[in-house]
Amino acid sequence: MSDLPLLAGLREELIQLAARVVRANARVEVVGSQLRESSGSAWLFADRLWVTNYHVVDDARGKVTLTNGGQQIHGEVIGKDADTDLAVIRAIESIEVKPLLLRSGAAQLGELCFAIGAPLGDYADTMSMGIVSGLNRRLPQGDGRVLEDMLQTDTAINHGNSGGPLVDTDGCVLGVNTAGIDSANNIGFAVPVHTVADIVPELIESGTIARATFGAKIDIRKSGISQSYDFVILASSDSHGLLRPGDILREINGRPLRHRADLMSVMRRDVIDRSVPLVIERDGKKQTISVTPQRRQK
Repeated sequence: MSDLPLLAGLREELIQLAARVVRANARVEVVGSQLRESSGSAWLFADRLWVTNYHVVDDARGKVTLTNGGQQIHGEVIGKDADTDLAVIRAIESIEVKPLLLRSGAAQLGELCFAIGAPLGDYADTMSMGIVSGLNRRLPQGDGRVLEDMLQTDTAINHGNSGGPLVDTDGCVLGVNTAGIDSANNIGFAVPVHTVADIVPELIESGTIARATFGAKIDIRKSGISQSYDFVILASSDSHGLLRPGDILREINGRPLRHRADLMSVMRRDVIDRSVPLVIERDGKKQTISVTPQRRQK
């Protein structure tokens, strides 16, 4: 009995998708300190430039080996950022494969997606299918950091998938596979594409992400508005006394603060050592003050 036309068409679409996307994926092998070996995945962002997770290459001492289609390529970590768990590798040679394109729009809850990578480090060129099952998730890390605005997916993400692409039905990158939860079934997370588009170019250019601070301790609390947050000043080292405990930050440099990721996004290189306006709410009234953020020390 022949396949129904719809199923036959789906089969061919998936086969073609796998052929395009898997070739732009690589297994990453790392020999770190004390000669500890580990592995993960990476995907081709541009000629000789591969994106992976920070935690895959953090212990790499700069050097890694990429395995793509049976070919081993040596590379060097040229940029990494723990706060978004992203890193960039520059390979010493090119491959004749088109880089993956970034999805221009945000992932939608319920849409089909596919995780590409080398699960367990042994099963290279693996593709698994699922859906985007959650948006704007927080993923605490062992070092006390929290990855913000993450995608949740029920697509199989195992050890070794880290750093590989999560793609949509067109083969465009929705995110970077980052972690699963060992104690749960079908709960995985990926760094969303808008974070990739924001962070990776700066890692390529500068090697690090410069972040700013104006010396305030901030508590992020759920506001009365659904899915929105208040950024409340708990303490400030500002010698001019412009910020006081209890102040609520509403805007920084013209950017509204509504979600947890907004603060990290706006406090970047372009506001360091510049006078920028802050809109604060104090005693129920809004006012604008100017501060000069400094570069945050790691």
